[in-house]
Amino acid sequence: MEATADRTATRTAHALKHVADAYPQARTVHLVWDNLNTHCEKTLTDTFGQKKGHALWGRFTVHYTPKHGSWLD
Repeated sequence: MEATADRTATRTAHALKHVADAYPQARTVHLVWDNLNTHCEKTLTDTFGQKKGHALWGRFTVHYTPKHGSWLD
């Protein structure tokens, strides 16, 4: 993924699609993420539609960092 000027849901969705497209043979792609409001399936379904967004979200296994885990930085 790449750094962007903002953290919009649309940018997040397109970044995830880019990651999924980069690994077409992978059964699952593991993400380690914080609990930002755009780090969820709804971001993909709002951007790509229900069917495509849900299928794309299914490619990922998401591991969320603890809500009070700022010490992990």
